[in-house]
Amino acid sequence: MNILCATDFLPKSEAAIERSAFLADLLTAELALVHAVAPSTPDGHTLEERLQNARSRLVRRANPPEWRWKSAPEIAVQFGRPSRVVLDQAHRRGSRLVVVGPHRNSRIPDAASGTITEKVLVAATCPLLIAQQQMRGPYREVLVALDDTPHSADVVRAVEALHLTDERPATVIHAHEPPHAAMMSTIGGATAADTYVATSRAQAHAGIRDLLQLHSCDADRYRIMVIDRRPASAILEAIQRVQPDLVVLGARARGRFSRALLGSVASAVASAAQCDVLLVPDRSAGARRVLPQKTLRNQTTPSGAAATGRSRTGLPHYLAGKPPDMLPERTES
Repeated sequence: MNILCATDFLPKSEAAIERSAFLADLLTAELALVHAVAPSTPDGHTLEERLQNARSRLVRRANPPEWRWKSAPEIAVQFGRPSRVVLDQAHRRGSRLVVVGPHRNSRIPDAASGTITEKVLVAATCPLLIAQQQMRGPYREVLVALDDTPHSADVVRAVEALHLTDERPATVIHAHEPPHAAMMSTIGGATAADTYVATSRAQAHAGIRDLLQLHSCDADRYRIMVIDRRPASAILEAIQRVQPDLVVLGARARGRFSRALLGSVASAVASAAQCDVLLVPDRSAGARRVLPQKTLRNQTTPSGAAATGRSRTGLPHYLAGKPPDMLPERTES
């Protein structure tokens, strides 16, 4: 497994470096620290000087006494826009996880990790971890957002492939929106509407439990929380209740020319949450290939759409198939 960490040498990226190093030690993974030298910076230095200075700083950060981890990272300094450099390095190395600093908007195009986040998710090759808080060891409380769409299976597999919930319970949040609540209230009154909503909520809870039974190695480790709100509001309310240090959710990136590249739910959570956020993009090759699927009895396996949306009766079926393998290619830094 290969983990890629993007750093811009600013204090906010230290959390990403420390978290990626911790995960590399935990997973016995290869780690690459990557820095992009932007095309234009009014600092009076030549491009060659800027590349050499950046490499010297990265070498110093990746060695003792500044480096305190067992895994010795590779370093890469590359000229180009940060988002393009990260995507290029992740593709060449076959990275299964990309780690960046806090998700924040910026007036400078491509300067903020928020832009990197969006463009990595547009490429949709592997899960992306946004490290927003100081690394204090293993995650103590993990909140996982799931719905009844097939992509939730990818989210569960990504969580367990990265050993984020080992030997500790986690909470699943499911946003529940009964489609006919208003109509039931009009036809049958408040009592009928309450009964309908309670029944629908119980069915949603059972559907999420079934999904965990199919795709988790230990479904009993998950507590299920069903909140009757829209997805973004439900997840943010669950964050307030649970106080997690990691939130995991599926993300669907929109088209290049749409209003926002990052899906509205993922963008709202990544921007508002103070804890770390793991985004698992739709059709994520990393989430599918790291952990083998469980053997099922005459069942098809959910996989594939965004992990936010409305509750529906039953679970969609998954058309099995694996994306082509991406062979890692070593680069000289």
